[in-house]
Amino acid sequence: MWSATGIKKWLAPLPPVARALLQPVSYLGLATVVLIWAALHFHLNFVWHKAEQAAVQTTGNLARAFEEHIVRTIADIDWTIHILRAAYRRDPAGFDINLLLARDNFKNNITLQIALLGPDGIVKKSTLGPQATGIDLSDREYFRIFADGPYDQLFISKPVFGRITNRWAIQLAREVRDASGNLDGVIVASLDPYYLVRFYESIDLGNGGAVRLIGLDRVVRAQAGFETDMIGQAIVGSRLFNRLPAEPAGSYVGSGATVDGTERKFSYRMLSDYPLIVTVGLSVSEIFREYAENQRIFYGIAAALTILILVVVVGSARRSAKLHRTRNALRASEARALEKSRELEVTLDHMNQGLMMVDPQGNIAVVNNRAVELLGLPPNIRLRPKLTDIMAFRVAAGEYREDGNDLPSEVRKRLESGGLSADVPLYERTRPNGAVIEVRSEALPDGGVVRTYTDISERKRYEAQISHMAHHDALTGLANRTLLEDRVRQALGRLRRLKESFAVLCLDLDRFKSVNDTYGHPVGDALLRAVADRLCQCVRETDTVARIGGDEFVVLQATASCREDVAVLAERIVRSIGAPYDLGGAQITIGVSVGIAIASGEGAHMDELLRTADIALYHAKSGNAEKYEFFEVGMAGSTMPSKRVVNS
Repeated sequence: MWSATGIKKWLAPLPPVARALLQPVSYLGLATVVLIWAALHFHLNFVWHKAEQAAVQTTGNLARAFEEHIVRTIADIDWTIHILRAAYRRDPAGFDINLLLARDNFKNNITLQIALLGPDGIVKKSTLGPQATGIDLSDREYFRIFADGPYDQLFISKPVFGRITNRWAIQLAREVRDASGNLDGVIVASLDPYYLVRFYESIDLGNGGAVRLIGLDRVVRAQAGFETDMIGQAIVGSRLFNRLPAEPAGSYVGSGATVDGTERKFSYRMLSDYPLIVTVGLSVSEIFREYAENQRIFYGIAAALTILILVVVVGSARRSAKLHRTRNALRASEARALEKSRELEVTLDHMNQGLMMVDPQGNIAVVNNRAVELLGLPPNIRLRPKLTDIMAFRVAAGEYREDGNDLPSEVRKRLESGGLSADVPLYERTRPNGAVIEVRSEALPDGGVVRTYTDISERKRYEAQISHMAHHDALTGLANRTLLEDRVRQALGRLRRLKESFAVLCLDLDRFKSVNDTYGHPVGDALLRAVADRLCQCVRETDTVARIGGDEFVVLQATASCREDVAVLAERIVRSIGAPYDLGGAQITIGVSVGIAIASGEGAHMDELLRTADIALYHAKSGNAEKYEFFEVGMAGSTMPSKRVVNS
């Protein structure tokens, strides 16, 4: 026997979760899983056998009804043949087959034709009329068997293709002999095979159901429900003929591999008076369709219950192990905290970064003075309140907009969860006082969070200044070539997506060089700044004004629905720039020439637009002063001064 001490010693090397699994709730869960699957197995086995028995009973009843139908049909036709044979023997010369059949109310829909053959096999009389007489049928099997000698039985032939009807038919025939025993003729009825299985249409055998009439010679007489037509063909390798000698009636499963690939459950019966067998089959998939549906449902339920039980068992073990680890960690943590709490407080209060540590329960375990200062928290924050209280205080103080739309979606989710999350490890936010705070979060092993706060306002201002210098002209503050090219690419994108045309206007100041030479570069720089101000007043907020060098400017008109809109802007620029300037007492008047290229097609390209606008500018400067020109196709061949070529 194992002692309690021995069991504890044996369990000691195992992981905590494995040790926690060895408890009564685990054994109970395992027993429940076994019971669920055992009950499912027995129930599905019962449903299977019940469906199979129902199929055997159904097909057996249908086979019996099919047998009675076939026997009754053949007996009716045989009786008619007997009547016709007796009438022919009484009065061969006055024998009228149609008159006799009409008198006896014979059902003509059963047969394709009834005919009288002479002793030579030539058709003498037929229900199909004179066009069928005179045909030689002496080679037919039913005639040859009577010609070879007395055979006073009903002969049921294999299906043959009628020479008169041009359809498949089963021949039912009897001989006619004279008083001396010599063959005097044959009466034959051509039976429509489809009629024999017509009752199949009135019975719902389901998808894949089928019936068949087979001779003992294995040749199919009639069938319905099979995708492959086997009428007149012999069945090879069927389980039916393996069982038939021992059981004249029964059931079997047919694979259908040689017929149409459908596996069926058949019931069969051998006719006692005729060499025929009837079979009725139901598709195995149809028989067990409800079983298969229940199987999927029950398996899904059993699997879900199994997973649920295992989750409960494993979850219980994990919680037990976690509680054990937590207790050990708490004891160790308390010992370390008592030893180093003073050192930690001193270190935290002298950090340049704000720091806040939150335990798994949402309590603020540690917060330093820098965090209180950066976040604008009340002084009593260091009395260890809950994190949710701090979040509520900051919301009430207006730290966040009411709808939270000033924050990324991840940060809003963190606020909604009470702030105890490290799913967003790093983000930035701007406080109402303008300070930009960088917040870093890191999850602790026990489920808590450590969060640091850094004031990056100065760095952000420096980055913004660097970004502005990289994209703007230092003298005028306008966009430089880099920013202009980016805005043109954006306009080209809108042109391709939204079909929004735009215009590029290249500007060159007239008489600017003489101002520089006369008044000096300081006045020239002041003039350039004044020109930049006037250009900005001429355009819309969506347009872009850029200085690309010296006295050269480019205006991007972001939306130009028609040529007239661009012309209006060009005229406004010419008038505004041409107005006098008062620069430190010096009255200065200059002009401007404008070259315009409109982008309206999908093939527009940035370098091509700037080049064509520059060509138009060249033509504008070549004409009258203070004018503008639109680029026309004929300008492309003009010679331009080398200084006007645009670097791409």
